[in-house]
Amino acid sequence: MNKIFRKIVAFVAGGALLLSAAACAKPIPAMSDAAFTVARTASVDMYGRTSYASYETQENRDVGLFYFLWLGAHGDKVYDISDLLENNPDALWDPEGTEESPTGAYHFWGEPLYGYYRSDDPWVITRHVELFTMAGIDFLGFDVTNAVTYDNVVKQMLKILDKYQKQGWDVPKIMFLTNADSKEVIQKLYETYYKEGSEDCYPDLWYLPNGKPMICGNPRDFSGDSEIGNFFDISKTDWPNSSFHDKESFPWMDWQYPQRNFNGTISVSVAQHIASRMSLQSENWGRGFDPMTFKNDSARADEGTNFEAQWKTVFNNLRQDASSVHTVFMTGWNEWIAIKLAQPDVYFVDTFNKEYSRDLEMMKDGYGDNFYQQMFRNVKNFKYKEPENYNFPAGKEGDWSKAVTYLDFEGDAMERNFAGYDPDITYTDKTNRNDIVKTEVMQDSKNYYFRITTASDITEYEQGDGNWMNIWIATAADRDYSYVINREYGKLGKVSAAGYEMSANVNVSVSANVMTVKVSKDALGSPKALRIRVSDNVDASDPMNFYIQGDSAPIGALGYTFGNF
Repeated sequence: MNKIFRKIVAFVAGGALLLSAAACAKPIPAMSDAAFTVARTASVDMYGRTSYASYETQENRDVGLFYFLWLGAHGDKVYDISDLLENNPDALWDPEGTEESPTGAYHFWGEPLYGYYRSDDPWVITRHVELFTMAGIDFLGFDVTNAVTYDNVVKQMLKILDKYQKQGWDVPKIMFLTNADSKEVIQKLYETYYKEGSEDCYPDLWYLPNGKPMICGNPRDFSGDSEIGNFFDISKTDWPNSSFHDKESFPWMDWQYPQRNFNGTISVSVAQHIASRMSLQSENWGRGFDPMTFKNDSARADEGTNFEAQWKTVFNNLRQDASSVHTVFMTGWNEWIAIKLAQPDVYFVDTFNKEYSRDLEMMKDGYGDNFYQQMFRNVKNFKYKEPENYNFPAGKEGDWSKAVTYLDFEGDAMERNFAGYDPDITYTDKTNRNDIVKTEVMQDSKNYYFRITTASDITEYEQGDGNWMNIWIATAADRDYSYVINREYGKLGKVSAAGYEMSANVNVSVSANVMTVKVSKDALGSPKALRIRVSDNVDASDPMNFYIQGDSAPIGALGYTFGNF
């Protein structure tokens, strides 16, 4: 009798604690499932730097990203500066050019995670759009500054943005940065992408910060009462090497630290070529530049001390005046290449090697996803208010009315089969299997419950398939995933550097396209909150595979946050 009494008291006390916590918590704000998903997604990088999951956004704060379109348009042979520096420096520095490193040819500074790809690869673009959407990027600034508009890439990008916008996602909008032959380029862009009736006109994808589609060019080209001048909000581009900086201009990079505030817009870049030529290396500000000492620290290049300092300028401005910054523009994404020039000595202008380059995109065999996660965290800090205690009420087993819902892109689990930068190389990936589209999470006093929905019926589990429908769980905001479900079917495993130690049984049930899982809170160490990632057919031996293989919901290292850390 005493044991029964104690159990009753314990059950009532547990329920009281849940009710007490709920009583002092704020209700979850009303929002779409897609907006909720983005708001509640968080991560922790290899340096222990954490992004938080919130709900409430700061008003009038946008983040843009300089997006390059040119991979595959100016060459079809891969020359890699990093590889040449290590294995054939004589060819790299030969001003006459060699077969291994021709003068006048574009060279990659390193290898992207997705390989030496073409910019119009729909598999790559789909992942870019997903990465940007989950990071809260508001607009992409397409680089057409060299008077080439890369229409095959832009049209592919617009179709994919439109696809996911129609699924309910707040995808980035688009604008263009022009420079050479700006007037003619803007006229062409208007006819192709903006004029009513044009085949590739997507008004819902235009970036409209002041009510009109924004574009960068020369406003004087369309002064007076002209159709194009009245249609666009034309901003003059600020160039970092200019002797005059107009506060009305739009900055894509700044060679001053702290960066200038252009009437509420601040440039944030990964590295700056203040010596005009990135190949001069230490005469520029690289990824490991420390503005406190004004020195480059190569040992901290992967950490991104320069990028962090650039963001610090933004937050210092906001501390002085919360309305002083409304737009951050980051440079950049998927630049990767620079032309080899010689007059008479060899030099590269915009990018050179890992340390002296400005790509935020993930790198193969280098910094990995450090810069994507750094971007993700700082964008979150800029756009969202600090998290508060929100009410995640308890429910009852089998009743999903108290569950919270997280979405994933439908159709992102796709086969890759597309020519690379070198057309003799075709990039393929056929690991797509179960396309995860929804994750629901619920709790009661003793258990967590997960319900995973896929686009089609879930493939049958095969003995020994440790990559089948895994649920990864982190139990602390500043820790990586410490548990995984289904490395062995129906088992909870502890994650360690040595592998997986099966620690408990879990209930797993599959019906058509839905998998439900029940796991004891005690088995997870009774955490107060969870960060969750669901994956299928991803080889977890390399963390970068969560950006590449099968399906991962959310993508890469990110996770959905349930509860309050």
